[in-house]
Amino acid sequence: MIKNIFFTICAVLICFVIWFTYNVGFFQSVEIREEQMGPLSLAYKDHVGPYHQIIDAISAVEAWAKEKKIPCKKTFGEYLDDPQIVEHERLRSLGGCVIETPPSDLASGLPADIHLKEIPQKNYVVGLFRGAPMIGPFKVYPKMEEYFHNHQLQKGTSIIEIYEMANEKDLLTKYLFEIVGKK
Repeated sequence: MIKNIFFTICAVLICFVIWFTYNVGFFQSVEIREEQMGPLSLAYKDHVGPYHQIIDAISAVEAWAKEKKIPCKKTFGEYLDDPQIVEHERLRSLGGCVIETPPSDLASGLPADIHLKEIPQKNYVVGLFRGAPMIGPFKVYPKMEEYFHNHQLQKGTSIIEIYEMANEKDLLTKYLFEIVGKK
């Protein structure tokens, strides 16, 4: 009897793990390419703390954009520090919306905690992934690091992740690793 209960629990757990990993996109492939992108106009809030907690900053900027009737089809996180070097409580990041309106047109009447910036056109290694951003550091980042190593490229210090909902279930994340030179 106990043996049957144990095997049933194990089977349920295995099914759950398979279902979960499938639904977060763990089995999705990562497409990597070099691409010139920009300029990127960004409305953002500063965030300090663990990177997985940036959602509040992104949501606040989305709410502001909606109130001002500024389209926010894509959101982003720009991660400024290396979590293997900086303690998690001190990690700096920016979160908000990629906007089509030039920042100079929005500067007046901006709330004190929302900022605007434009990133000029740059060369990036871009990783495309259709899955949950929470597994990006485990699935995408190692492949990006391998690409930089294999192609003898030097990367910039920050990483930009752009999140775009194609529909209710299809999230595309673009991972932008700036190319700053050759090794």
